[in-house]
Amino acid sequence: LADVARAIGARYWVVTEDDFRFESARDAYRQRVGQLLAAQPVVFRSPTGGVQVYDLAGWSEAGARIR
Repeated sequence: LADVARAIGARYWVVTEDDFRFESARDAYRQRVGQLLAAQPVVFRSPTGGVQVYDLAGWSEAGARIR
């Protein structure tokens, strides 16, 4: 996620509740994406919480590095 966001110059990132529904390790993916985006402000959340848009303007190299 972090590499893609930087590579395409993304300013916002959209996350939906079913992003990883076809992945065998979907809970692990959700958890890691949550960790990566935890410090980023949510600029939109759908009424049910199923869709969130994060502002990546403050994305930091150290905080977004995938390990």
